[in-house]
Amino acid sequence: MKNSSWNQFVVRGTRGGDAAARSFDSVRHARHRLLFCAVLGLLFPLAQPAAAQPPVSLDPPATLATQANQLSNAEATLADRRDAAAAMLASAQSAALQTLRIQLATSPDPVTQRAILQALAAAPQGPPATFAPLLLELLRASDGALLDDAIAAVGRCEDAPASTPGPHAQLAQLANDSRTPLPLRRAAIRALAQQRTQATVATLLSIAGQDPSLGARDAAFTALAQVTGVADLGNDAAAWEAWWKIRRAMSATAFNDD
Repeated sequence: MKNSSWNQFVVRGTRGGDAAARSFDSVRHARHRLLFCAVLGLLFPLAQPAAAQPPVSLDPPATLATQANQLSNAEATLADRRDAAAAMLASAQSAALQTLRIQLATSPDPVTQRAILQALAAAPQGPPATFAPLLLELLRASDGALLDDAIAAVGRCEDAPASTPGPHAQLAQLANDSRTPLPLRRAAIRALAQQRTQATVATLLSIAGQDPSLGARDAAFTALAQVTGVADLGNDAAAWEAWWKIRRAMSATAFNDD
């Protein structure tokens, strides 16, 4: 990400129950915020089921150094750098994951960031839970160069039982909030469509059928077609409600097999 793309960084906060947007004019402050999220993920990881934990790698430290060098090598291709990031993720070493978080938060090279985001999006179990706060911040801050990859990565994040609210719930809040800037709402809607769940469909149907913003409604209809595989209902809210009426009471397994 170029330094100029960090000049405006929006942090959403709450005062008296109302969300307010505050702009940071400093590139340094923006990066410090992302670095804080990276370190926060290390110190206070979100709970994950034990079964989802990848096996501990016994790779020697030299392997990590080689992979980290490949990741940041400006002469390497995006594919090679993505492979290096994927290997670091698969190792499950705390030092490897910390390196990825810090590089994702602070690297001035957008190719390094894209490589990490693409590796996270392609991870078999989705991104580790410790990456979720950083990915949500990147979604808010990303420019055009990183936006698609940030959407794909954050959309794969799972809501862990102990996270309140989890990353998917936070995406739903961003998508539903009419006070959220429309580009960010569209990004959150697209991220939601990365997972085919009944909760996702219910959120998208609510936006598609009731939201006052035409842009948000259009994005929700497009996401509905993507997440369900139903391409012939277009922007017909009544047709989508009829389709959903049959499926809202299905078990998760039956819905996914439908």
